Amino acid sequence: MFKNKKFFFLIFFAIIIIFLIITQTAKPKYYNSESITYIRKFIPEIIKKPIRSVLYNNVVVSSLEKHNLYLLHLISSYREDMKVMRENVSLISQNSNLIPSSYGYKINKIKTEYNEYIFKNYNIPILNYLNLDGKPAAYLEQTDKQIFIATGDGKFFYINIKDLQKNKINFIKIESNFKQIINNQNIFALGPDSIRDILIDDNILYLSYIEKKFNDCSNTSVLKAEINNKYLSFKNFFTYDECYSYNENLPSLNNVNTQRSGGRLVNINNSKILLTLGDYGKLLLAQKKDSLFGKIITIDKITNKHNIISMGHRNPQGLYYDKEKNILIFTEHGPKGGDEININTDINNEIKNYGWPVASYGLPYNEFNLNDEAEKKIANIAKFYKSHSDYGFVEPIKFFTPAIGISEIIKVNKKFNKKSTNDFFVASFGQNLDEGDLSVHHFRFNEDFSKILLHDIIPLKERIRDMIYIEKMNKVILLLETSPSLSIMSLNNG
Repeated sequence: MFKNKKFFFLIFFAIIIIFLIITQTAKPKYYNSESITYIRKFIPEIIKKPIRSVLYNNVVVSSLEKHNLYLLHLISSYREDMKVMRENVSLISQNSNLIPSSYGYKINKIKTEYNEYIFKNYNIPILNYLNLDGKPAAYLEQTDKQIFIATGDGKFFYINIKDLQKNKINFIKIESNFKQIINNQNIFALGPDSIRDILIDDNILYLSYIEKKFNDCSNTSVLKAEINNKYLSFKNFFTYDECYSYNENLPSLNNVNTQRSGGRLVNINNSKILLTLGDYGKLLLAQKKDSLFGKIITIDKITNKHNIISMGHRNPQGLYYDKEKNILIFTEHGPKGGDEININTDINNEIKNYGWPVASYGLPYNEFNLNDEAEKKIANIAKFYKSHSDYGFVEPIKFFTPAIGISEIIKVNKKFNKKSTNDFFVASFGQNLDEGDLSVHHFRFNEDFSKILLHDIIPLKERIRDMIYIEKMNKVILLLETSPSLSIMSLNNG
């Protein structure tokens, strides 16, 4: 009898052990250890499958549901945190119109082949960096006493230069009618960089922006307002009927691209300002004189009449006018490579043609679909010749392949650097530091801008949207998007 009981228990425990082994090997693979993985190959799938179906499917689903619920909880909490942060920033600006840069500043020294620079970086709490769908664009301008900042999503602030000289920054908000004057457009639908630039001249603030004309049809237009530290009352200054809509059903090369809208503003003299206009992705318009797309124009401050001074542009993003020499220096984005620095040595005579899209040192992002009539027409003209001058166009003094994501260009004088003769700083966006992206490029040209004498690169590891040189401080102010921060650059003479 005892022997029979012992045998029974042995059989029972053997069955239990075998059952446990089978149930373990029947688990989904990501549950298994190495030993289980080894054993499971000896158990037929015909045995494992029904056990897995009964024992584990519900467990797996339950586990995944719990995991998903946890992720949703984290996302919801994150969104709530972002909402609170936005509300706090909004509350501060509404109640006091004063947003201090509470994080102080950080010092960064960068030594290049030719110089050593000091960067004093202040956190910027006013940019739209909480918007995960876009980049925190903003633009800088100056008066004798203040630096003005316009964020891409339509907010305006100023900083007192005397405060900046004391190593403190307070961003003081200025109310405006910007959103009303553009007929309550949903500016966020165009992205947080719908404002393209600002210019202050003779107590007037000019503002270029992507105007939504009708049915999502857009172009680059200009508003103006008298400078007022409490309220900016904008009104229309320059607009035109030509506009284009984004249509996802059209071929990619025939689509409107609002990132290629230009919009850089510069004062040229007492009567006129300059405005750059991108091609909006409509390549052929850059070579048509009856279109404003892909052009640089002058606008009369009184009559609002415009004149084209150059054409064949893709997206001019940097602009500097040398009044003493009557020379225009500008930068523009190429396609896949082919960013350019261009010179216009005579803006008063015939219209200069810079070649886009017939000539470019870059390449198209997409191959042309020659079965599509619209793209076939573009391909017949957009040859992307690797010379401009051979085909009757103005040759760039410098091109970048691969591209650096080129942006603003400014000039500095001997006060900033005693060695300066004809010195400029060029900013860049991009992503690859090794290619010269995320940097400031220092150029020295000869007297007639026919030759580059020096090219130095200052690697900041930051997207650089805008720059201004403040002679009173003898500093360059940069707007860094990656941080985001406001940076004060000086030469280390010590």
